[in-house]
Amino acid sequence: MPYRDLIDRLGDGLSPEGSVVSLPDGSVDTYYRVFEGRETPVETRARFAELVADGRTSSVRVEPRSREAGGQSVNLARQAHALDVPVWLYGHLDDPAFDALPFPARSMGEPATVRVYDFADDDLMISEDSADVATWSLADLRAVPGAVEAVESAAVLAVTNWVSVLGMDAAMRELATLDLGGTTVVVDPGDLTGCGRAELAELLGALGRLAEETAVVTSTNAAESAALSAAAGVTADGVADRLAGLRETVGLAASVSHERDRAVAGTPRGTVRVPNLVTDRVERRTGAGDRFDGALAAALAADWEIGPALALGNACASRFVATAETAGVDDLLDFLREARLPRGEG
Repeated sequence: MPYRDLIDRLGDGLSPEGSVVSLPDGSVDTYYRVFEGRETPVETRARFAELVADGRTSSVRVEPRSREAGGQSVNLARQAHALDVPVWLYGHLDDPAFDALPFPARSMGEPATVRVYDFADDDLMISEDSADVATWSLADLRAVPGAVEAVESAAVLAVTNWVSVLGMDAAMRELATLDLGGTTVVVDPGDLTGCGRAELAELLGALGRLAEETAVVTSTNAAESAALSAAAGVTADGVADRLAGLRETVGLAASVSHERDRAVAGTPRGTVRVPNLVTDRVERRTGAGDRFDGALAAALAADWEIGPALALGNACASRFVATAETAGVDDLLDFLREARLPRGEG
């Protein structure tokens, strides 16, 4: 009964054993509604695809809805901070959109530009990485006073958006040379769609090198875990077997997959599955996975077992989908008490 247990745990607070350090990306995200003609909204991605493919539509109209600070590492840090875990963010934050972040943040350059097209079934993101994001290396982190010390003393180091940072493999190998001690490293590589086997092999090699020195947890969705496990030579059909094979092959402490209906983790003690919460309201899906990661990092910083950590990630992601807001502890407790819990927990 993971959610009943989660309610009890949240009532006592997380009691983190140290901070969460999050790096290295950052983006300015502009959200748009899409229209065909003057007033007809494009409600679904399928309809948008039809307009693009039919050969008759030469343009669509968009209206900006909001301009916000974003990025995987930024959103992850927001969620961990909301759960009362100390946070340090080292990202690409050279824009006034980041000025209001309520936790310590240091910039290493210009953020990416992201356009988010808002459809009823799911969002479509188009990202333009800045040169600073694409060429980031650990030398940029070392240039920030106190950054290496913050990383080495963290309970959890969250490394995000491998797909946008061309030098991330080298950076992770260099991270392995730091004095990480008991630091757990959570890695969410971002959308791996379209990445080739050779690129993924480099990622796996860097993860393996880092895992030789400290505990490493990967956080992906099912498609991404399938791509990684295939690149690692794992032949398995189900997500549980893929995660188990990936963990064993790379030497991970855990491999996690988060989906709309459940979260699954491959661990040394076996597979852990936590069904997701059901929410009828959908306000925003973009950024929900980052909230899962932030909650996972916060739970690991509090030395929680993987089952409650997955439940916390699910709850934070589901609550964000329903409200487009990052949940604190009290928000989550209210949400959980009103939510339709999975069968067996009612």
